[in-house]
Amino acid sequence: TELRMIPLTELIPSPNNTRGQITESSLTGLVASIRKCGVLQAILVREIAAPKAGKAKYHIVAGERRFRAAKLAGLKEIPAQVKSMTDEEALGDQLVENLQREDVHPLDEADGFLRMKEEMKLGVRDIAERVAKDARYVARRLALTNLIEEARDDLREERITLAHALEICRLAPEIQAEALAACFETTSVLNRSANRYEYVPDKTRPARHVR
Repeated sequence: TELRMIPLTELIPSPNNTRGQITESSLTGLVASIRKCGVLQAILVREIAAPKAGKAKYHIVAGERRFRAAKLAGLKEIPAQVKSMTDEEALGDQLVENLQREDVHPLDEADGFLRMKEEMKLGVRDIAERVAKDARYVARRLALTNLIEEARDDLREERITLAHALEICRLAPEIQAEALAACFETTSVLNRSANRYEYVPDKTRPARHVR
């Protein structure tokens, strides 16, 4: 590994980056810190095999938030550790780095563990060892990947809790929608085409207790 100051114009997020969407609003505090103190922790990058003239020369393996915040802060270059690694090694480092964040969402954990299972061919115990978690914890997170999209959305928007999601994901996909609806009180909505009131889940109110 070699530490260098690299121009931001020579860096690009990895196409296999495992981190979820990064918005400018989520970077406000980090941008302010970088303007005041600079980038205190180097990002991790690897060289692109055959960069085109005038194009980026490095893929960011870890530290995309610092990279984006540095751009917003007006920096021209950033400290980076340049490391030679294979695609699999880069993916492994990305996944572990993201999964070690304090604010990682359970669904992001679940998707990260699934990628380690499918792309790195790791078993549950191997994943648990890589991320320093209990194997049962990893298995429960992996189960969340079975959630239907509506349940995933409700979990991200905190309309249901993780406990609700862990119960729902154990069910067959075709009945998850019914179980999800049962998490909420109902409200009546007029179906104008049928000229009758129908009862639908009221997601503006707190979900029922998971019990």
